Amino acid sequence: MSEFVDSVSPENVIVVGVDGSPQSTAAVDWAATEADRRRADIRLVYAWSPVVGAFSGAEAMQPAYVETLEEYGRTILDQGAAQVTAAFPALTVTTELCRSQPAVELLEQSERALMTVVGAHGSNRILGMLVGSVALRLATHGTGPVVIVRDEPPTGPGREHPVMVGLDGSDSSEEALSFAFEEASFRHTRLIAVRTSPGAPGDSYLVPYLTETDLQDIEAEQHRLLAEQLAGWSEKYPDVPVHPLVLRGPAAAGLLGLDNENGALPATPALLVVGSRGRGGFTGLLLGSVGQALVAHAVGPVCIVHPRAR
Repeated sequence: MSEFVDSVSPENVIVVGVDGSPQSTAAVDWAATEADRRRADIRLVYAWSPVVGAFSGAEAMQPAYVETLEEYGRTILDQGAAQVTAAFPALTVTTELCRSQPAVELLEQSERALMTVVGAHGSNRILGMLVGSVALRLATHGTGPVVIVRDEPPTGPGREHPVMVGLDGSDSSEEALSFAFEEASFRHTRLIAVRTSPGAPGDSYLVPYLTETDLQDIEAEQHRLLAEQLAGWSEKYPDVPVHPLVLRGPAAAGLLGLDNENGALPATPALLVVGSRGRGGFTGLLLGSVGQALVAHAVGPVCIVHPRAR
């Protein structure tokens, strides 16, 4: 593992967890393209633990078993490095083979990475699981931007695939907004900034006693709050067209509805961005319900932006 010299400023390197699975391959592709945009280096990390796999205990520590796992890891890393170099020959690629639990290793590396990228599922995917344990732990406990890649990223001209960010005015969403503007600028695309408002009358779990007039007033207030949160950002990023959008209904459903192309957007967003916790958070719950839903169900890549140590 790299030796880190301080606890705040990230290195200009994108860390990617690899394991040879199809979604790991997609994560490497996504990260390599991102590193090329940002003129960053890329670090491929294969982590393994001798007590995870077909054997355990003393049998798992036999030299032949350890050698087999390490050789497999080196092969995966070599394949990933070749994949990056074939697409972007000028990128600096390093690889790390670590004897550690994958989630533990990647969580530690996220503390100094520009961002950390993993596939939504690893090679040990369990049927019916919507997101793997490593991806979920990173999304919940990581540092800085953590990107979960479920499928191949959208292709085509950048402006056909905007960046979308979910906002609620919290400090966490402010960090997400900063990252989303930066990302849209690097991609030369537009930014869709989304807030949500209570749904239609009769949504018993939200607004059982509100009239349509009440809902319209609340929606107007959400538009005002969204404009307030966006104020000043266009001066910092004049190259990024911004489309503010207020949706009725739960935040996760709204963002996923857009992601599933319900007509509000012409194409799948290139990236969905949210903060790690919103205003509705409970003490000790590190990943908000919106982030959990996006990680589990979004079609394209999702970025959970975590705060860094101050």
